[in-house]
Amino acid sequence: MFLGLLARLDGESRARLLAEAFERSAIAKAVATTAGELVEVNNAFCGLTGYRRDELVGRPIAMLLPRDEPFDGFGDLECERRIVRRDGTRGWILTRVLPVRGSGYVVLESVESDEHHDLTDRVARSVDEARGLRTTIAIQREIAAAAGDRELLVTLAAERALQVLPTGDGAAVHLLDATGEAIPIVAAAGYVPPWDARREVPLTGTMVGLAVATRSTLRCDDTATDPRALAEAGRADDVRSVVIAPLLRPDAPIGVLTVIAREAHAFGEADEQQLTLLADAVAGALRHAEHTERNRELLFEATEANAALARQRAAALAAVQRLEQSEGRFAEVFDHSPLAKVVLGLRGADYGRILLANPAFSELIGSEPAAIPGVPLGDLVAMPRPDYDAALASLAAGERHRSTREVVLQRRDGAQVNVAAHTSVISDQAGPAAAVVQLLDVTRERAAALALARSEEQFRTAFSGSPLGLVLCDEDDVFRQANPAAADLIGRSAGELAGLRYTDVTDPGDLATAADARTGLRTGGQVRYDQRILRPDGRIVWARVTLSLVPGPAGEPWRLMQLEDIAAERAAAMAAEREHRRLQHTLSVQRELIAVAADRDAALHVVAERAVELFPAADGAAVELAEDEYLVYAATAGTLAGALGTRVRIAASLSGAAMTADATAHCRNAARDPRVDREACDRLGIAAMLVVPLHADDSVIGVLKVSSRHPDVFDEADEQQLALLAEALASALRHADDAAALAARNAELEEADRLKRDLIGMLGHELGNPLAAILGYTEIASDTWSTLSEGMRTKVVDGITRQARRLDAIVQEVLTMVRSEAGNLHARRAPTPLRAQIALALADTGADGTPVAGPDATALVDAGQLQQILTNLLSNAAKYGGGPTAVRITPDAERVRIAVEDRGPGVPPEFRDRLFERLARADRDAAKVRGTGLGLYIVRNLARANGADVHYTPNPDGGSVFVVDLEAA
Repeated sequence: MFLGLLARLDGESRARLLAEAFERSAIAKAVATTAGELVEVNNAFCGLTGYRRDELVGRPIAMLLPRDEPFDGFGDLECERRIVRRDGTRGWILTRVLPVRGSGYVVLESVESDEHHDLTDRVARSVDEARGLRTTIAIQREIAAAAGDRELLVTLAAERALQVLPTGDGAAVHLLDATGEAIPIVAAAGYVPPWDARREVPLTGTMVGLAVATRSTLRCDDTATDPRALAEAGRADDVRSVVIAPLLRPDAPIGVLTVIAREAHAFGEADEQQLTLLADAVAGALRHAEHTERNRELLFEATEANAALARQRAAALAAVQRLEQSEGRFAEVFDHSPLAKVVLGLRGADYGRILLANPAFSELIGSEPAAIPGVPLGDLVAMPRPDYDAALASLAAGERHRSTREVVLQRRDGAQVNVAAHTSVISDQAGPAAAVVQLLDVTRERAAALALARSEEQFRTAFSGSPLGLVLCDEDDVFRQANPAAADLIGRSAGELAGLRYTDVTDPGDLATAADARTGLRTGGQVRYDQRILRPDGRIVWARVTLSLVPGPAGEPWRLMQLEDIAAERAAAMAAEREHRRLQHTLSVQRELIAVAADRDAALHVVAERAVELFPAADGAAVELAEDEYLVYAATAGTLAGALGTRVRIAASLSGAAMTADATAHCRNAARDPRVDREACDRLGIAAMLVVPLHADDSVIGVLKVSSRHPDVFDEADEQQLALLAEALASALRHADDAAALAARNAELEEADRLKRDLIGMLGHELGNPLAAILGYTEIASDTWSTLSEGMRTKVVDGITRQARRLDAIVQEVLTMVRSEAGNLHARRAPTPLRAQIALALADTGADGTPVAGPDATALVDAGQLQQILTNLLSNAAKYGGGPTAVRITPDAERVRIAVEDRGPGVPPEFRDRLFERLARADRDAAKVRGTGLGLYIVRNLARANGADVHYTPNPDGGSVFVVDLEAA
């Protein structure tokens, strides 16, 4: 067979043989994709269709079929179909379809069968078609010349369509819109039905949409009987015949060219072809309008056509090269794979036999490669024959496409090997044809599994009989297995330990150490550390833990914990260490307290932190200071660090008992001591504690406390040591209080001196201008009074009065500030109607015309101080904002707000934080606007004296808004 010959040739010889056989065949042959695109044709095929090779390759096979017989795939392997040749003539061909398995291509073999057609009719049609073709060519040239102008192009296409199809009454060009859901008419000619009112033609349910979807020319001979046409629309539009040709791009349709007639059966097949040719020219011209230069080259330059042919041929050669490379890769992978592989036949005489085997398979079964092809695979598999036959039949029937199982192969020397077999079925159109079987030798793995089982048995024996406690933990540190020695040490049975984590039996204080040890553990090494074991009976046992990594059931890293009881060793070491630490820390704390004697908070925290270090049994410490009937945790450390700021009632605590008795209080077990606040102890994790009073002069001001999460851990030596530490702290606190009092007095003196300097500077500046003005007016009055007119005399007196009032305002602001600083600013609050007060303030500041918005309301406020608040705010608006623009009253159930608005430049962002400070003025305004810098400072102090407040917000319309928030009456 030809295919058998191909299989025995190398890649290059096979390609050459295929090419020669294809090209020299007298039968018309073509290679196409399964989607219907022509990839290659031979000379006989070109002669059959009348097209050149470059006109066929890369084009859809539908171009050869009549418009009313669209391409519907290669469902039939042999069929007789009509074709339309290049010259427009039609003929019958008998075609056989040969699929190329797994490639996406088919081979077509065709012969003529034109005996059924009348030669005379064909000649007549050819003459008509030739005449129409000449007309179409002329129109195509005209359209090509207009390709640069899209509107002219579509208009010309509609007009010339009636020239090509003279039996038509009207023509239109439809182009898809941007959404791709409608296809409006963009140009029309001749008889035009009421299309202007219906220019948006839908794609669904219309012949236009069908032509776009099928990408083929459609003809309707009678809209009244054709189910594709809308009969009602046809009758309404007086349309009986329609021809619709799609306007195609290479990748998608862009619209249609439509010709209509008011007579039925007005168009024939030749009209379809002529309109299709015209539509192709229009589509090409439209593409040219988008890509002018490229389309001009494609349409008019023969060199581009030759280049396209060269590219197509290159693509075909590349496809052949890729095929050869694919075959080479398969051979490379198959022949050189370290896995044993065979190809097993699933049809005919090859059923169940090995067709191909790679060298790895030959080595696996110990046989010569040449002796393997043709051997039934079942003869090499050591499994019941019925089971093998059933599995093979399942693959051949297509019931399974892949399977994996473990089987035993019989070697040629009689030995057996365990293999994992993975089977993949190769199918073509007829179904499963062969199967690729990959075989992995797992004999060693099975032997290793047996050895592992024996090793695990030995491990279990040594594990159970060890005098040391042994615990196996998985990668999540969950106990999986514990020996009797470990169960005795931890105080739980092996069954109770299973499922627990190491954190469940580890003292919380040792969790970090245990976690660090696990993090630092590496394969092949060990980590050793000491930790406390929590037993369920409440006892704490010190154990030395040795960690090492061992493989788990699936090879994952498990941990083996060896536990050694070191309680006695630990007790002796702790006693010696405690005495040494106590001595060292006592001296250290005393030195630190001397260094921070002037800082009360620092002294408190030093003692709290060092107490945890000084007392080995302590894990928490706190300094509690008395405030009324409560003790406040003023400094904390260790486990009590999170309790900073906690308040505890004196009367319900051990600390209160120590203060009342003025003596050390020792709680050995908080769970049984009635003097303690058990709820607080449980919350803070306190099981035992020592409390010593702190003294200041002749009074008790608080306590110093150390605590532990474990009961019965403090002794008399700890009591004495804590008393010494408390005495040192009390002394440091007395020094700190003295230093703080001195520093506060110094700060007051410095502030008073700075205020004095600021006031002198401000008064010297602000009083100078009014005094100079008064002196000037008095000099004028003294020198020229007798000669001054009455108007000038009034002006002089008014000027002196105005400047004097200004001086009085400055003096009043300064006096108000002084009273505020001295704490003598008092308010006599009473229910006060606000509108009247606002009106009075507006009149005093000359802003009578300012609108007042909002309802009248009553607030609890000192009326005189409210007047000063409003006067300052209104004067501030006049000086900095060009005058107030509105005053708003906004009451609610509990508060009343008065807002003073202006449209000035507003407060600079960088100055807003200091806006209400004493003597504060913005740099922007200091040189341009006169003021003391006390106005807003006084406003805030007066407001707060009345249980109110004032704040600033930027005006959304530009300017400032100052809001006084008062208590409603």
